[in-house]
Amino acid sequence: ASALKLAIQIEDGVAQAWRPVLPVTQDADRATALAALIEAAVRATRWRRLAAVSPVTMAFPGRP
Repeated sequence: ASALKLAIQIEDGVAQAWRPVLPVTQDADRATALAALIEAAVRATRWRRLAAVSPVTMAFPGRP
């Protein structure tokens, strides 16, 4: 269970790292940042579901 919680924290941290990149990038760089944010949010959702954490999803991934 603690490994799952750590995985959730890591993915949430990854999303938090990518979120501030979005407003300061354009074109391909912005697409890369958005894809990374989305992928981290999806992975965090999967970990939350496995850990039976509620809520499973976050309304605004990457928000502290």
